[in-house]
Amino acid sequence: MRRLMLVPVLALIVLAPASANAQTPDDLVVCDAPPEGYTKVGPGASLTPEVASPQFEPSATFTDLNYQLDLYPAKATNKASVSSSLSWQIAANDWDLFLLDQNGDELGGSEGFQPLDPPSEFVGGPNILHCKLFTIRVLNFQAVGGPAVDAVDPLALAVTTGNMK
Repeated sequence: MRRLMLVPVLALIVLAPASANAQTPDDLVVCDAPPEGYTKVGPGASLTPEVASPQFEPSATFTDLNYQLDLYPAKATNKASVSSSLSWQIAANDWDLFLLDQNGDELGGSEGFQPLDPPSEFVGGPNILHCKLFTIRVLNFQAVGGPAVDAVDPLALAVTTGNMK
């Protein structure tokens, strides 16, 4: 009797349509290896890379941190948000923060006016597609930078990725 009851249940499981959002192995995209100098970052990541401050030359020097968003297993159309924050101690220094796409176009930027604004910048949340490259740029707008200053006023950078959408 128990075997007879299992047959209709198994038939329902086999005949049930697959979800429209289900990913099949054919839909999944494996990212190519990132170019030299890029770091792969996945969904839900929270990074705190060390960044040496660019030398003092207002509006002329910057540090780029390059990443590839790898959401595997994912479709090419899947994406995740990316945000970054930057902070320092000496309010008279003025740093800016930008999020750039793989072509160098700006996806977001933060250009506070220090010392009137707090010594921090935040770029929040644009969605980036699976396997795409992006750059976090720390720009020395008007700050005393360089190795000797890093010990006195270090830059604290955070890069965060959201969950896959």
